[in-house]
Amino acid sequence: VKWHYISALYDGDGSLKPEERKLNYTTVSESLARGLVNILLSLGIESTISKRETAGTVAKFGEKECIRRYDTYAINVFGKENFEKFSENLKCIK
Repeated sequence: VKWHYISALYDGDGSLKPEERKLNYTTVSESLARGLVNILLSLGIESTISKRETAGTVAKFGEKECIRRYDTYAINVFGKENFEKFSENLKCIK
């Protein structure tokens, strides 16, 4: 069940850099970020959280501009061992 949850999260808001063996997930929810880090740790995968202070900055969508209301939290999984554990359990990563 944990891997299905993680897979759905990464399918929606995750990114992958296979050449660097790095995975990233971004959310505006600090509690979701902390929960994901705890789930990953329970599966033997180390990760870090970095806060990006994006509240009040401008985001452009085509010709429209929007003021961001929230900071974002990036969960990073990196390193050969962590990347391999992750990729062994998710079918979307080759």
